[in-house]
Amino acid sequence: MNKCRQGIIEVGNKPSRLANIVQMTKDVIASKRLPASLAAKLKGKLVYTESHIMGRLGQLAIQALSSRAHNFSSCVLSDDICDDLQWVIARLSSAKPLVIHCFDTRPPVLIFSDAACECSDFDVVTFGAILFDKTDATIEYFPGIRQVIGQAEIYPVVW
Repeated sequence: MNKCRQGIIEVGNKPSRLANIVQMTKDVIASKRLPASLAAKLKGKLVYTESHIMGRLGQLAIQALSSRAHNFSSCVLSDDICDDLQWVIARLSSAKPLVIHCFDTRPPVLIFSDAACECSDFDVVTFGAILFDKTDATIEYFPGIRQVIGQAEIYPVVW
């Protein structure tokens, strides 16, 4: 909030919080073990952290942690979860705060996106997005391709 008088608000995670989560994640990967209790704790920290960086991108890793948090039969870390956790480390290490310019009088850029599963057997998943900038009347759009529904829902955001 130190830039409020200039009309700038930055929303992000404290560097110490990010460092703590990154270290916790590295420790889990190094030990190749993730007990249910630690999975639940790490999941909670990631959900909170992702909310500060406009996050649904971390949803797949969070979903894997959620499954592990409810699995009390094994603590051994799978290669898939290790890969997810490596991705989390990279994401948190490169995350920038959301910057809001309060005195900016330009109208917002509008983005509409959607994904849909077209068939009952989940064979065809489509997505697309439209971007409209009132400032210069720019309209951009793109149609999607076949994709897994979870990834299709996120794709227009990262495009």
